[in-house]
Amino acid sequence: MWHCSHMESPNAHDIVAQAQVRNQRARANRKIGLPAVGIFWLLPDRLLTSVTELEDAQDYGALKISRCDHLPYWRTIQRMVGSLGCAIPNVIGYPYEFWPRGRVSYDTRRGTFLLLADEKILRNVHALDEIFSTFCLPLQRTQIRGDEHYSTYAQQ
Repeated sequence: MWHCSHMESPNAHDIVAQAQVRNQRARANRKIGLPAVGIFWLLPDRLLTSVTELEDAQDYGALKISRCDHLPYWRTIQRMVGSLGCAIPNVIGYPYEFWPRGRVSYDTRRGTFLLLADEKILRNVHALDEIFSTFCLPLQRTQIRGDEHYSTYAQQ
C-alpha cells in the first residue's frame, strides 16, 4: 500500500517511509476488523492493493472512496519497482488496465460497501476471499457488482 497524495513525489524513499506508517495502522485496524476502501488488481501471482482507512477516505458524493486512482497508483508502483528493485513481477511493461482490477467504496447513506470489479475477479472465489479479507469487508453489508469500466483484456 502506498499513499496517493504523494504520487508525484520524486523521492521513492519518502513514499515507502510514509507507507510503512500507514501499513502499521492498517494492520492494526485489520486485526480488529475495521473495514476499509481502496483499489486492487488481480495479478497472476498476487492481489495488489491500495487500502485506505475510512477515516482517510475521500468523499465522492455519498460515497467514501480511496484517494488513489488506478492509473497514477500503477505508475507509482512501476517507478518504485524500477528504482528500488522491488520484486513485483507483472508490473513493468504492462499498462494499468491490462490485469483485472476493481475498487471498494463505502456508501454513507446505506451503510454498505460496494465492490466493483472485472468479471474475471468475480468468477474467482479465491480472489474474492482475499479481497474480503484484505479490506475486512462485512459479507452481509457488501454489494458485489461487475463493472465494464474495470474490464481487461488479460486472460486469467
